[in-house]
Amino acid sequence: MSRRRIVLLLVEGESDATLLTPSFNALFPTLDMPHRTQGEPLRCDVTTVSLYPDDAWVNGLNPRDNAPTMVRKTVQERIARADYTKADVACVVQLIDLDGAFIPSGRIIEDRNCERIVYGEHDITVHDRSQRLQLCALKRRNVNALRGVTEIVNVPYRLFYVSRNLEHAFADLSGTVSTGRKNQTAARLAATFVQEPDRFKDVLTRLYALHRNEAGTAEVSWKNSWDDVMKTGSLLSLHRGSNLWFLPGFVREISK
Repeated sequence: MSRRRIVLLLVEGESDATLLTPSFNALFPTLDMPHRTQGEPLRCDVTTVSLYPDDAWVNGLNPRDNAPTMVRKTVQERIARADYTKADVACVVQLIDLDGAFIPSGRIIEDRNCERIVYGEHDITVHDRSQRLQLCALKRRNVNALRGVTEIVNVPYRLFYVSRNLEHAFADLSGTVSTGRKNQTAARLAATFVQEPDRFKDVLTRLYALHRNEAGTAEVSWKNSWDDVMKTGSLLSLHRGSNLWFLPGFVREISK
């Protein structure tokens, strides 16, 4: 086994890191994996942040960069100020929220009286439909670009998802969830999973099964999990699920 044991996990928000960093760190030893997860919140969604230049600049990103470039620069910056070196990094894995971005455009409904996005099981209601369509189109392009990336700064890379977001996937919370509640829920779940890593493994298995069963997919693979989400007419990006189940296997494979 090489010294490359750090799994650099890029996530959108603090609550994502709060939940997933200790949970994977508890799970890896049960799988005879000597890796350590280093969670790094980006504090934004790199697949759509170019629509919000101020948010990009505040978080140290250039809104004129494409998503893969943003990720590369972020990885370089995080490693440069870390207590480990690039030689210690086994891989870079990134988790994004799907936010219903891959549902058919006809499932996005405009209601000028709607002040906040309302996610349903079959559609999304928004105040400005054209703005939402623009955001979804940008997210789809950037997700597709990141999905095709296999390495960042010569380190193996892979993209994973939760649907529609972390609190929906792991806690079945819908609607607008406050930052405080997100953090509390993440901390509570992390405490459980650290004490019972098999429960974390079971949740990952169930979340993948939810999407696989709905799609009716026979082949079990990371690629197919993305193909199912992105398939024309699919509503999976709105429904609970995740392909994080494939993360330990990816880490194990690139560490051989």
